[in-house]
Amino acid sequence: MRHERKEPNILGRSRVRIFAIGYQATFLSGKIQLSLSHTEYKWVSIKNFKPECYFAGGWLKGVKDYLRFRE
Repeated sequence: MRHERKEPNILGRSRVRIFAIGYQATFLSGKIQLSLSHTEYKWVSIKNFKPECYFAGGWLKGVKDYLRFRE
């Protein structure tokens, strides 16, 4: 999925493009470590996941496209 947004002071640009790839994985063990760009994460069940509760705009469209592709 792709998303573009205003992001001041990033490499001298006022807008940045973000490209994300969704894939299925299995978490085996260990500690989740977030980068400074992220404040939280959540484990959700794909069976009852409601992306509109977590995403908006281009991110919401991208997540919905990914979920349709998985079906």
